[in-house]
Amino acid sequence: MSDSNAGWACRRCANAGPRLEWAPWPGTRGKVLQEAVCARCWDEWLGMQTKIINEYRLNVLDPGHSKALAEQMEVFLGLRAPESPA
Repeated sequence: MSDSNAGWACRRCANAGPRLEWAPWPGTRGKVLQEAVCARCWDEWLGMQTKIINEYRLNVLDPGHSKALAEQMEVFLGLRAPESPA
């Protein structure tokens, strides 16, 4: 039985798994998430996402709010560096 996590580490926590079984987002972003993030960190993001939506009163149907939430997700999961204030 081979280990599907051999040589793989989550971009956020640097642990080897468990990996996401499905792409949690549509398109290319979903594939990147599935390949780069473990299930535990994804679960942590879901909790943080709820906090962000509630704290900032985001409407995920608003394209600007959805974009901002996606950017926060990428920062939280270690897929992009946080932007420094100007």
